[in-house]
Amino acid sequence: MGASGEAGHINLSATNFNLILGGSSHIEASSFGSMPLAGAGGSITIDTAQLHVQRGGWIGASSEGPGRGGHILIEATDVRMVGYNSHAVPSAIQSDSHSQEANAGTAGDIAMTVTGLTQSI
Repeated sequence: MGASGEAGHINLSATNFNLILGGSSHIEASSFGSMPLAGAGGSITIDTAQLHVQRGGWIGASSEGPGRGGHILIEATDVRMVGYNSHAVPSAIQSDSHSQEANAGTAGDIAMTVTGLTQSI
C-alpha cells in the first residue's frame, strides 16, 4: 500500500449497542500499510449497558503492516457474543498484528469490565 500513519480512534457511548449482521457488520480501527513506518491500529472504546455482537459481527483494531495492533476497551453491564455469519466466521472482538517484518508490532490489549458475559456459538 505505501502509506504511513496510524488508524484513527473510535469512541462509542450508548445505552444499548447491537452489532448484528450476517458477515459484514463491524467496527474497525485498523492500519493497512507495507512501509517500514506504517502505523499502528487505532483504539476502540465502547461504554454501553448492553453490547450484543451477533451473527458474525466483529470489533477489531489491527495492523496489517509493521505497526502494533490497537487497544480495545469495553465497559458494559451485559456483553453477548453469539453466532456465526454465513461463511462460518464467529462473532469476535480482536486485536491483531499481521506482518512479515522482523520488527513487527504486537497485538493490542483487549480490556473488558462487564457484569455479565455470554458467548454462544
